[in-house]
Amino acid sequence: MAHPSPESSGESKAARGRVRIDTSGWSCVHWRGRFHPSDLPRSEWLTHYARHFLAVELNATFYRLPSPRSAARRHAIVLPGFRFA
Repeated sequence: MAHPSPESSGESKAARGRVRIDTSGWSCVHWRGRFHPSDLPRSEWLTHYARHFLAVELNATFYRLPSPRSAARRHAIVLPGFRFA
């Protein structure tokens, strides 16, 4: 399977070769009070995470793909250029 070129994927020349640091998820319960504010509802954890990182690894895709509705909802709450891996 051919990979799309950066131009066809909408990625700029400046973004090519960019290193993105991420974690394997954003909803680790032990992050409450350490990374996520203690009073932040879990429903807002992805939004908070995306303010600090440019990407996240979706471990859940090993078990099943997210529904189109779930994927669209996640995409809608992160900044442009954020990547789900």
